Formats: sequence, C-alpha cells, structure tokens
Amino acid sequence: MYMSFKLEPVFDGVIEAILEGKTFEGIAKEFNVSRSTLFLFLNQPNNSARAQEAFILSAHIFTDKAIEALNKADGGTMADIMLAREKAQYYMKMASYRNRAVYGEKTPPELPTNNYQPEDLKQLAAAINA
Repeated sequence: MYMSFKLEPVFDGVIEAILEGKTFEGIAKEFNVSRSTLFLFLNQPNNSARAQEAFILSAHIFTDKAIEALNKADGGTMADIMLAREKAQYYMKMASYRNRAVYGEKTPPELPTNNYQPEDLKQLAAAINA
C-alpha cells in the first residue's frame, strides 16, 4: 500500500522521531518518504494506536522547549524576551496539537439550559406585554 512498506522496518525509529518532537516533514525527510506516505503509514490500524500515544507523549517535549526558550531570554534584551515569548507560544501551540486533553484550548463550561416549553414562552410574553 503506497510506499508505507518502506517504513515497516524502521517503525521504532519513526516513533522515536515523533517522541523527539520532530515534524511530519522532518520525519519524512529522515526516512526518505513523502509526508503523505508517512501519514498513511501512521494511520494504518496496526500503527495508529502506538503513533497516537507517541504524539501525546511528545507534547511534553514542546512544553520543555517553551520553558527553555523563556529561561534563555532571562536577563536579555527586550528583543530577546519578545522572541522567546513568541517561541514559547509556538511550542505551546504545538503541544496543544499533540495533546489536546492536557494542553488544548479549554472550552467554557456549558450553562444550564431551562427547558421552556412553547406554552411557558407564551405566558412570559403575555406577562411582559401586559
């Protein structure tokens, strides 16, 4: 199927590259395949669970990179600090892509709904208009 057979012998290496926080493009270049071949290979039923687990775990690498970027700018110029903040935001965004449950955007809690019936709304409208 496609050229994904080329990745079968090096699956452990692909997983290691994911855990190191490498991008799809970087991994594809390292193993001399296209990004689409890599994507198809990782989404095969016998590979997807392990690949997904590796992506989730690799999110922590990006949070470490964010902290390192901010620590390196400590005591630097304003430009250094601004650049470090941009890098940290990028790394945190990458972490959120890889592990949405921990680093993803938090959605506001749902507000309770009042299950008004049409009759209730008619009574309310009549009371307002009275």
